[in-house]
Parts: sequence; C-alpha cells; structure tokens
Amino acid sequence: MTLSKDTDIRNEVLNFFSPDGVLSSHFENFEYRESQLKMAISVLDSLENKSHIFIEAPTGIGKSFAYLVPAIYFAKKHGKKAVISTHTINLQEQIIFKDIPLLKKLLPFEFEANLLKGKNNYLCPKRMKKTYENAYSLFEDEQMLTVEKLFQWSRNTKDGTLSDLNFSVHPDVWNSVCAEANVCTSKTCGDIDKTECFFQKAKYKIASSDVVVLNHYLFFSLLNLASIDEKEGYLFLNDFLIFDEGHTLEDAAAELAVPKISREMIKYQLLRLYNDKKKRGFLTNFPALQILPIVQNLLDINQFFFHEIKQKFFRRGIDKYDKLTRRIHEKDNSDFSLACPVHNQLIKLNRLGANNSASPWVVEADCRRIGG
Repeated sequence: MTLSKDTDIRNEVLNFFSPDGVLSSHFENFEYRESQLKMAISVLDSLENKSHIFIEAPTGIGKSFAYLVPAIYFAKKHGKKAVISTHTINLQEQIIFKDIPLLKKLLPFEFEANLLKGKNNYLCPKRMKKTYENAYSLFEDEQMLTVEKLFQWSRNTKDGTLSDLNFSVHPDVWNSVCAEANVCTSKTCGDIDKTECFFQKAKYKIASSDVVVLNHYLFFSLLNLASIDEKEGYLFLNDFLIFDEGHTLEDAAAELAVPKISREMIKYQLLRLYNDKKKRGFLTNFPALQILPIVQNLLDINQFFFHEIKQKFFRRGIDKYDKLTRRIHEKDNSDFSLACPVHNQLIKLNRLGANNSASPWVVEADCRRIGG
C-alpha cells in the first residue's frame, strides 16, 4: 500500500499517538504520553516549514517514535529521504531492528529503511583473502585460528559486519581485514553487480531507501564527499536530517575535522610491516629486501619526533589548552617534521621493490609537515 499525496500527515500523526489511536491498539498496557505527541507534531512542523528545531527530552517519552513517525510520513509523501544520524551503533541497531519493523506493521503504507555503518565495521573480502594467505607471517597461533574462523564466516555472512559475528575477534586481526577509508571505493571495488564489497552493497541499498540510519562520524565523512550538484540535500538529493544523541555531534565533527595521530598509532602500523622481535609482518614475504634497517629507522624517527613534541610543548605548569595551543602556534616555523623522513624512507622501499622483479610493489606518501 502506498501513501496518497492528499494524506493529511498532521491528522495521521495525531491519530497514531492519541490515547485511543494506533499505538494504543497495539499495546495492551499503552500509556498515553502528551510530551511524545507534542514532540512528534513539533518535528512535523519543522519539516513542513523547512526550519530547524532542537528538542531535549528525558528518557522514557518515546523519542525515537516521536521523530520517526512524522519523518517517514513526510519522506513518503514528498519523495524525500530521511537521514537519521546517531552516535552509537546500539541506537542505530535499535532503530533498524526494533523500531522500524514495528512501524512497518503499524503504518498503513510500505517504506524502505536501511542501516549504513562506518567502513571499519565491514569486512573487506580482498583484504580478508590476502590476510588469510599470509596469516602465518602476520599472526601468532591463536590469532591464526581467528583468521581461519573469519575466513569461513566471510563465506556465509549476510552483511559482513561486526554485528553479524558470533565470536570475538582481536582488534589486530579485524584491522587487517576490515574496509578502510580512502581504500574501499566504487573504483577499487568494482561495479555493484559484480563487487563482493559489503560496504559498497550497503551504500547501494540506501539509494532506494526512504530512511537511512547512520552515525555522526560517518555523516560528516559522507558530507565531505556529497555531490555539489545535490543542492537540495545534504548527503542525497532531497534529503532531510534528524540527529539523535545530538549532544555528541560537536565532538564527532571536531574529531573528523582534526584527525588524531599518536606515536603508538604509527608504531602499530610500522610493526605490521615488520616486527623484528616476532619475525612477522607483511614484508617478511620479501626476503630479498633490506627490511629491518628501514623499518627500524622509521621506528626511531617516530620515537624521536614525539619525544621532541613532549620536550618543547609539554612542560611543567603548562596544563591549559589555550596556553599549549598558543605555544604550538608560536613555534609553527620550527623544524618539526615527521612526514618528510617517512617519505624519504618510503622512496627507498619503492626502489627496493622496483629492483625486486619477482614481487614488485609500490607505496606512496605526501611529504607534508606533521606537527609544528
């Protein structure tokens, strides 16, 4: 059943939440909440007037239904797409697997809703295959067993996400097989009718969805990639936004705008290339290359770089952000560079790879300043 263009959404929303309406007929112990109805009408007014609205409501009034019902009605009547952004995966899954199925039973028309998670929640079939083939050079015995279980799971999983796993996975293992930002794209993963990429399949499904549920971080990631031709939308043509858990929105935007980097993050990636203590890593498959000196040099540069930051910026008594920020800006022209030494070492690796005709490989990096 479809929604008529002549449908009076306000009357439908009033009937849905009224003391003797749709909700009350479904729940035996239904308790009418006036605040829930007021919120739903306020959301509808905001959508119809193309205005913004901020709502703060206590737990227990039924906020999800209060914005989902008017949003779904509005989206279906006007041919728009409702984008629901939350902070936590738990809330996203509650909306998709609990609230939406119930609303599909209660609302007098059909609609489509899908969930899109961040890329690192999805398995990358290509990385899974490579990791499986090189497991003995990358992981300890216990982790290799997990890789084997992941490989078998990858053949039967429905959506290829962490939520579909029925066993625990060490973060190091998952980081080796999950989809990555700037790597998993429509170009690298192939056309939708041929691709095995779970993330690309999920993105394709939302194209025909009336409701799309995602998290704040992914929203801002996709916002940067939105087509400039879609002037009537944020992520999609003719969409509108509802942010749940809005108190976390600023932090999510700031985290994306100013990416974090740490000594341990860089060290972790370098040790994935080659770990001298464990004699494991991706580069162990290239025995002819001069692996150890280059990786060790990068580890030393990384250690020295962050030690210099600590010595120059983090002194006793400097514990306020504004003072620390001012000090960093004052020394912005100092010789603080980690990227250029890394870039130089990568050039060496490229040359070694080029000389290794049996297994050529290439790595790239921009020589840009980090820190300072």
